[in-house]
Amino acid sequence: MLRADYCLVAAFALMPFTAAARGEPAAVVPPRSICREPSDDTLRPLPPNLAPAARQVFALAADMPVALIVKTTSLRCMAGRIWLCNDGANLDCARANRSEISRGAAAFCRKNPDALSVPMAAAGHNTIYAWHCVGSKARRAETISAVDRRGFIAAHWRALP
Repeated sequence: MLRADYCLVAAFALMPFTAAARGEPAAVVPPRSICREPSDDTLRPLPPNLAPAARQVFALAADMPVALIVKTTSLRCMAGRIWLCNDGANLDCARANRSEISRGAAAFCRKNPDALSVPMAAAGHNTIYAWHCVGSKARRAETISAVDRRGFIAAHWRALP
């Protein structure tokens, strides 16, 4: 082997340690191995090697660290494809709350009778309804979020290309 080949082998051997030193996970997970079941609603962490795809799918900033993308992105499987959700301000990757009763909205309305709207911080970021107060009672208003066939808020999830 040439001296340059030894350097190349050494560089690849040290890559996991270099990534770990930067605080970035080094695991490489082949995308095909993720969705062995056609639909699996288990939310899983994003493998670091899929961070560039998540950056592209969600139009994340080019300088956003891989570790932050991994920390804020979940994946699940639907119809044999990988679906990603980037958890952020007011976005919830959990299954949608389709309940027509909201304890959070009820508590808000007891303190804010006749409020025209209940903030999502009170009603929950995974609710699919807008809420308002009639006197001190919470009332469901219109549906504000569509749900995919597996019960998640559709707008929060993107299929991996």
